Amino acid sequence: MMARRSLLAASLLAGLVTGLGACTVGPDYARPQQAKINQAGKDFVEAPDRAVSGAAVPGQWWHLYESPILDQLITRALASNSDIRIAAANVARADAFRAEVAAAGVPHTGLSSDLGYGAPSAEEHLIFGKALPSDFVYSLGAGLSYPLDLAGQLKRADEAADADREATAAAYDRARLGIAAEVVRAYLDICA
Repeated sequence: MMARRSLLAASLLAGLVTGLGACTVGPDYARPQQAKINQAGKDFVEAPDRAVSGAAVPGQWWHLYESPILDQLITRALASNSDIRIAAANVARADAFRAEVAAAGVPHTGLSSDLGYGAPSAEEHLIFGKALPSDFVYSLGAGLSYPLDLAGQLKRADEAADADREATAAAYDRARLGIAAEVVRAYLDICA
């Protein structure tokens, strides 16, 4: 009878843990309808008279001008601009945070050992009134732990890390594009 109750309690606990492991606290993020980016996207997509492409900007679009001097100027500007270095550092920080979040969701193992010299307690071996001889005392241990994402904290942290990485990468691209565009504008002004 006792074994049945223990088995029933263990199966209920396992079912509870399995059921809670799939739940996530809070709703999934959705961009608000009144967000400015929604309106900007509609303006560009719904305007047939504008030449807009959803494709990514080529990495070195200024090569279209076929000017080696312009290429050198832009290369030098991109290499020495502090805004780009800051944006690159932010991307590296976001990558590190993303790796840290990913590492939090994997099983962790641990090994430990201890070695000492001394006399074990006689009472420990149920020998009363007699001293045991000194000897080496050692212990070994191993552990394995796995984080259960019962409330969805790890899932939300992973989503936040991905969004942060995308935002910092977009800021880096924006900084590079802005610097290159300013150099091209100044070069074309001088040439004109």
